[in-house]
Amino acid sequence: MQDLISSARRSDDHLLAIIDQTSDWTVNGRAGCVLGSSRSLRDALRSAFVLEAAGFHVFAICQQPRDAIIVFREQMGRVAEAKAFLIPAF
Repeated sequence: MQDLISSARRSDDHLLAIIDQTSDWTVNGRAGCVLGSSRSLRDALRSAFVLEAAGFHVFAICQQPRDAIIVFREQMGRVAEAKAFLIPAF
C-alpha cells in the first residue's frame, strides 16, 4: 500500500502546472468516502475548503480513475496558498 500512495503523490510544482486541466477529481473524507467531485484540481481544492468549513473532515483529493494522483491535506494548503486562494484554517 505504501508504494501505491508514494507513487500517486506529485510535487507542488506539478500540481500547480495541472491545476486547471480538465480531469475528474474526488474530495474524500474518512474511510475513502467521496464527499464531492470536481472537473479540475482548482475546483476540488475550493470544494475541499468549503466542506472543511461546513464541518466535514477532508482526508485527500484524488484524481480519478484509481486515485492516479493523491493530494493530502497539508499539500492542499500549500498549493492553495501558492495560487493565492483564500483558505480557511484547517
